Amino acid sequence: MKKTLMVVVALLLVFSMLAACGNGSPTTDSPPPAAPEQPAAPPPPATPEEPPEEAAQITADLTMWTGTWNDGKMEELLARFQVEYPGINVNFEYGPWDGMEDRYFAAMQAGTIPDIIDLAIAWTIPFARMGNLVALDDLAVRHGLDLQATYYPGGLASGEVDGLHYALPYRTEVGGIIYNKDLFEQAGLDPERGPETWDELIEMGLAVQALGGGISGFGQCGAGVGNTTFQVYSLWFSNGVELLNADHSAAAFNTPAAVEALEFWANEVRSIAPASVLENDNTVNRNLFAEGLLGMYFTGPFDLAPLYEANPNLNLGFVRFPVFSSSHPVRVQQGGWNIAMTRTVPDDMLDPAFLWIKFLASPEISVIFSDTISAARAAINDPTYSDPDFEMFLASLELGKPVPGNIAMNAITSALFNEFQAVLAGIKDAQTALNDGEATTNDLLHG
Repeated sequence: MKKTLMVVVALLLVFSMLAACGNGSPTTDSPPPAAPEQPAAPPPPATPEEPPEEAAQITADLTMWTGTWNDGKMEELLARFQVEYPGINVNFEYGPWDGMEDRYFAAMQAGTIPDIIDLAIAWTIPFARMGNLVALDDLAVRHGLDLQATYYPGGLASGEVDGLHYALPYRTEVGGIIYNKDLFEQAGLDPERGPETWDELIEMGLAVQALGGGISGFGQCGAGVGNTTFQVYSLWFSNGVELLNADHSAAAFNTPAAVEALEFWANEVRSIAPASVLENDNTVNRNLFAEGLLGMYFTGPFDLAPLYEANPNLNLGFVRFPVFSSSHPVRVQQGGWNIAMTRTVPDDMLDPAFLWIKFLASPEISVIFSDTISAARAAINDPTYSDPDFEMFLASLELGKPVPGNIAMNAITSALFNEFQAVLAGIKDAQTALNDGEATTNDLLHG
């Protein structure tokens, strides 16, 4: 492993905050798919200078919900923040990835949501449209934050409703293919060249699978809502398929192009996947890959540290999401996370709350707070991203395509996951599954 990343992994052990990747969902947005460990936030200076008088006079006692993978890290970040704003305190409550969205929704309905929430990008616009988040544009102007200049457009757009921004992006990612160079070489393949098309991916996967010994060619996900739909949605997007129509009044995915991509995934891709595919989420595939039992799998940069921790001798190759159709550009479902203020924040706490989320989403701190790649433009120059293993993931950011920001989208994704599983299990053919998925989607949109 590269020396830089080995140092990161060593630091990660300090916090012991692994969260299972398969429990995350790049769609809901890249969840975590996995929330890998991160290096500790640098502690504040031992003898800090006195904060500016105006900053020192700002006082607030805020509450924030975030994931269990951040337990320990948030206290370090708060200590660093309080060097400048000693009167602002934040009380953290940590929750697991499983059920996080439902927990947030229930708290919003009951009026018990905390002041600040850490949320996947797929939830942001639906929560904002429900009236649960605070528009940040005026606060950004007041506190000197140029949103467009600071953040990549894709991340910023994930929290935008009718021209207003309801969250600050701090994490962004687009997945790609990681392959095992040693297995490629053993299979007679060029270890320095990964698949450029999905037809090549199948061919290379069959060659690796022919090595025997329980080795499979590709890590297909048939379990885990976010992990499974992450694969199919990306194939759909790369074949010109849209999930909803322009005004979100109806499903748009029941097309010949969608049938073609789903059949390819359920048949050709399955032919090079482990026999246990219906039980395999991203965590299972990551573990199989680390054990040398997978030639390739589709994932994000969040898996680098866990892979190297499990097997420091891995010889990894990286390639962007392969071309599915020569008629359509490659588009990969964009993942990421945002930080938002909720409508329960009292008026006299709006400024302190904004100062805290501005800090978390800043170029310097978002590198630490993020589990993958910061959504701030200036963070690209951080030494964290100088390791060659990040090159493909950074280059893939231009391929990102978010799922539609509709209140019903997460329920739609869950329904489509059931249809995809049915096709993978041979219970339904692709066209029947899409007919049924279309009917369910339209009911959810108008329910």
